[in-house]
Amino acid sequence: MKTRSLQSKLFIAYLGMACLILFSFAIFFYVFASGQLKKSQISAMSTLNSTFQSQVDSAIQNLDTVSVNINYSNMSKSVLDQKFDLNISDEMLSAMSDLFISLSGTELKADQVNLYDFSGYVLQAGLSTMVKKSDDSHNEWIQKAREANGKKVLTAPYSTYVYSKSARYPQWFISLYRSFTNQYGRGVGVIETAKQCKSIFKSIISYEKKNHGNAASVYVFNDSGDLIYPYDITADDANDISKYYKLTDSDQDTLTVQSPVTDQKEYVSRLNSAYTGYTYLTIQPESVILAPVYKMLKILLAVVATFLAAAVIVSYRLSRSVVKPVKHLKHIIQRMELDTLGQEKVTSYPVSVNELEELYQAFQLMSDNLKDSMTQLNEAKEQEMKARSMALQSQINPHFYYNSLSSIMVLAENGDTDTVEKMCRNLSRIMRYITNTAETTVTLREELDYVQKYLYCMKVRYQSSLNYSIDVDESLLDQPVPKLIVENAIKYGSDCEPPWTITISSTINQNSWQIDVTDTGPGFTEKAKKKINSDIMNAIRNPGMPALKINGLGTVNVFLRWKLFCKDDIIFRYGNTADGHGIVSIGRYFQTDAEEFEQAVKDLDASCEVKEKLAKEIKRFKSQMASPAESGVVRTYIETMLEMPWNKKCEENLDIKAAKEKLDEEHYGLEKVKDRILEFLAVRILTSKGQTPILCLAGPPGTGKTSIARSLAEALGRPYVRISLGGVRDEAEIRGHRKTYVGAMPGRIATALRNAKVKNPLMLLDEIDKVSNDYKGDTFSALLEVLDSEQNDKFRDHYLEVPIDLSEVLFVTTANTLQTIPRPLLDRMEVIEINSYTENEKIHIAQRHLIPKQLKSHGLSEEQLSISKKALQKIATVYTREAGVRQLERKIGGICRKSAREILEDNKKCIKVTERNLEHYLGKEIYQFQKANEQDEVGIVRGLAWTSVGGDTLQIEVNVMPGEGEILLTGQLGDVMKESARAGISYIRSVSKEHGIDEKFFKEHDIHIHIPEGAVPKDGPSAGITMATAIFSAATGRKVRADVAMTGEITLRGRVLPIGGLKEKLLAAKNAGIRMVLIPKENERDIEEMSSEITKGLKIVSVSHMDEVLDYALSKEQEG
Repeated sequence: MKTRSLQSKLFIAYLGMACLILFSFAIFFYVFASGQLKKSQISAMSTLNSTFQSQVDSAIQNLDTVSVNINYSNMSKSVLDQKFDLNISDEMLSAMSDLFISLSGTELKADQVNLYDFSGYVLQAGLSTMVKKSDDSHNEWIQKAREANGKKVLTAPYSTYVYSKSARYPQWFISLYRSFTNQYGRGVGVIETAKQCKSIFKSIISYEKKNHGNAASVYVFNDSGDLIYPYDITADDANDISKYYKLTDSDQDTLTVQSPVTDQKEYVSRLNSAYTGYTYLTIQPESVILAPVYKMLKILLAVVATFLAAAVIVSYRLSRSVVKPVKHLKHIIQRMELDTLGQEKVTSYPVSVNELEELYQAFQLMSDNLKDSMTQLNEAKEQEMKARSMALQSQINPHFYYNSLSSIMVLAENGDTDTVEKMCRNLSRIMRYITNTAETTVTLREELDYVQKYLYCMKVRYQSSLNYSIDVDESLLDQPVPKLIVENAIKYGSDCEPPWTITISSTINQNSWQIDVTDTGPGFTEKAKKKINSDIMNAIRNPGMPALKINGLGTVNVFLRWKLFCKDDIIFRYGNTADGHGIVSIGRYFQTDAEEFEQAVKDLDASCEVKEKLAKEIKRFKSQMASPAESGVVRTYIETMLEMPWNKKCEENLDIKAAKEKLDEEHYGLEKVKDRILEFLAVRILTSKGQTPILCLAGPPGTGKTSIARSLAEALGRPYVRISLGGVRDEAEIRGHRKTYVGAMPGRIATALRNAKVKNPLMLLDEIDKVSNDYKGDTFSALLEVLDSEQNDKFRDHYLEVPIDLSEVLFVTTANTLQTIPRPLLDRMEVIEINSYTENEKIHIAQRHLIPKQLKSHGLSEEQLSISKKALQKIATVYTREAGVRQLERKIGGICRKSAREILEDNKKCIKVTERNLEHYLGKEIYQFQKANEQDEVGIVRGLAWTSVGGDTLQIEVNVMPGEGEILLTGQLGDVMKESARAGISYIRSVSKEHGIDEKFFKEHDIHIHIPEGAVPKDGPSAGITMATAIFSAATGRKVRADVAMTGEITLRGRVLPIGGLKEKLLAAKNAGIRMVLIPKENERDIEEMSSEITKGLKIVSVSHMDEVLDYALSKEQEG
């Protein structure tokens, strides 16, 4: 394979990078712009549909209003007699015509009004005014109107010449029919109100004229699928358009279809009118939507081509400027030889790139170092070769071979062929072993095998005069050693009168091993020991082999060669045993745990205080090696300290757009939370660091608090660690246990940092509101130090005993309620409230996240199981009652399990879960909202409450009985709610005279306040005005409106104070069918931040005093 030059590679790399950037930008622009245009167009189409529906519904409603007014008009019934005879005089015709026109209004809500009787006559008023016999064309609609029992009946568009002043062209109308009843309620005729189609569809026609070239196609169908608009087209065109109705699904608001007419990709927005039953389809081809993008893309491609040409020139010049110095360096390397190392100075060559200049300097330094290394290597090689040569000469002793050959001759003459054969084999292997210069290092097993063969040959010669034994531990036989290291014992062992004994043994200690060679020779004299010691010291001071004779080689040679091999781990001893015999020991130290710890401390990136603490503990560890229990405790501490990320950080991803996309992808809604997180990121980008805030996500269970923290960690590129604080009541859980305790360990904060392996993770303190205290310490006080940015850079864990820097940790806490968190701790956190999800938000979350997640976990595909939007809506309302979506996810999981079973048992290919068959999968409905009462009652008021699972309504009941002024409170009321009840009674008593309540009333009557669902504990001040209203109603006998609910705290002077959880309370009121909600005036700002989905259909009234509450809440009707 042919390789490219560096210049061509750099040129291709630079050019490729430029192309990648330019084309990536073009693709991104196309994808982004097309996506934005599609989203904008679909939104505009939805808005158009709403506008068209509103205008058409208004026109139809006008027709309906006219027909209803005529039907209920006493004047029309008085003009016509009881027989309902339309054969009337001209004066009566004129009167009826004027009546119909006046009921139609000044804006002429209906162009034509017709009144049919059942005898075949019709009275016309409007464009045509007369009485005549009706034709059969209306009989079908008259019959439908009679069967509708007073309900409206809408016709399809029809063309007629009847109402046209000029009969040349027909006009298109839509009529509304309704039965006409006499004063006794009996149907005696049929009313028809008609209006021209061009007026009914005025907004659509106007839109199409105004946007003639680029207008979207607008089609309107009735509930039977018949085309209503456009109305003046051919039957073939109408059939083609009707195919769109069959392609769309009533559960989908927007969708993409393949046009049945043009076969193009088109975007459709669908809207159903509950009033008329009409379905509005607005359709726009993709080619029209993306036309501006295509135009802009052509311009962009021209710009890209220009930039690409410039990139070619720049890439060539850049690659050439980098390659030229590299080529020069290559020529220098090609000229370099061992003799010229360090002579040529390359740093004098001018280089324009800093990195290449550093490369030149590094090469020069390498050349100089290489020259020094070669000098040292030559000296070491010379020393090693000299040592091995002398060792070889020592072993190839001619007397040894002469004597061995002589022994072989004697054995051969005596006929001992086996011993001769073994001697020859051993001598051959000894010669091969000592003359093989390719291997300088062998295992101890191989070296001892050589020694054993050598001693065997000597044993044959000396017979019983020589004895030897080799006893070395099996675990040491694979240890590497230099060749010919055991060579001196025989000489000393035989330099005395026989018999001789040579022993080779091993010793293994905790941190070392050694081989001991002992003999029965005279041992080392004092003179010999001084001479050997002097030679060893000279060899250490002066590198190179000392000039020793063969006879003086032994011990010094062993030391030098073993020193070269083991370096600082050497064990070398020589001397005499207690019996005066010689002993030489060689061995080496194992690398101990303490040494490993010391090396790890050297490599550790930490402060001096941490390293000093570790050095002290390692010293303790060394001194306690003999005590396993004590050393184990110290070892655990040292390992924990070494695993802590003292100064190790991860790089943050500070791409705010990527973070926004990540948060939007994984979480629907929660805009306030996302905005605050993105604001924090923006500040960090601008200030490089910025002060790290402590975020507290407070809200009901299941609203996504924990998942938001995880998404934030992924967006920032930080490790995510979670600490669950639920039920923690021991301070040591946070600060750690002191080392003096058995089983001591670091606290959860230090352990989390250790697991994260960096000092700047995202740390989630989950359920911080559920921390408690006991005799073991104040856990909240420990958390104060952790979460205080002014002091957490020196957080001290009791176990580690050195400060930990927590200032770069991004802390996120979660809580269900803020009531149990101490004020000093709460003050250190930035609270972001996460409210309950609305019904629409739950449905979106289910469609985007929950359903795909459950399908995947149950092994199902979207083709096998689908859940309609209306089914999800029903699950969220009657099968779950929660602020979040956990129960909703469980119910979806239940549907998936049952569907999986049906697919396997019944071989079903596709299962569609709708509102109708939902009960089959989830059983009977679980929850029913406590609906508003049907009629106004005395002493019964609907209050609003916030619970941990969302909002709810409370029906507060008050009964007044003859008694002695006793106040009874039942329904498991908390202390705060009881105080609110007493405050309400005090206020009512203070204004009793103004409202006509007898002064003795409260002394002579007992008041019983009860809140149903007595098994459920209730507390809080927000029911104050509710209880006061109920008491006032019971005392005065005035009824309270059943369609009114209220929330607010009351003072003794009747002022209404603000409350919390308003969003959840309004959702509960809406679900209960409440029409009017009374809230404190100071909570108006909360209403401004809510979406219209919550407030739509509710009349929200702000009140500041109880007088206003009573004015709105009390009915004008008084009991009895």
